[in-house]
Amino acid sequence: MVIRREVTLEDLENNHTFEEEGETIWETFLEITHCPFCGIYLLETDHPKYDDVGYFVHYDHGEWNVKKQ
Repeated sequence: MVIRREVTLEDLENNHTFEEEGETIWETFLEITHCPFCGIYLLETDHPKYDDVGYFVHYDHGEWNVKKQ
């Protein structure tokens, strides 16, 4: 799952880093392990990360360089 915040007109006025509306300010990627509707486990039981799941990564595009957190 990806959660993303995009630049608005107000963001353009307050931050000189962005050039146009719709650019990405930040985004977070989440690993989904279970179906949100039925609850079925989505990864194979022999998946290499079976014991270590639920990874996420957050990227901040709010400055000149992207920061991975």
